Amino acid sequence: MSKARDKGTKFETLIKDYFNSQNFDCERQAMSGKNDIGDLKVWLVDAVFELKNYAQLHLPEWIRETERERQQAKRKYGFTIFKKRGTQKPEEQYVLMTVGQLV
Repeated sequence: MSKARDKGTKFETLIKDYFNSQNFDCERQAMSGKNDIGDLKVWLVDAVFELKNYAQLHLPEWIRETERERQQAKRKYGFTIFKKRGTQKPEEQYVLMTVGQLV
């Protein structure tokens, strides 16, 4: 496994485990290439969750990717969760979305 992929897997697992600890039934989804529908499946939540663990922020790109995956998955909401530097606490990570994705 590449270093970048390993970093992403660890972040996805951190967030998945946190969701589960907060009584959300959550699991990681298999990568599907261009047909991807997000990184996490949270049962009973009509949303796509795309996770990012990068040193540089690419917010517009991430928003577009999450929106594309939301449409492919036919979900109501799309959330981009990205790594906050300097902390491993899952509850301190950031969530990115447009107002349109919120409402």
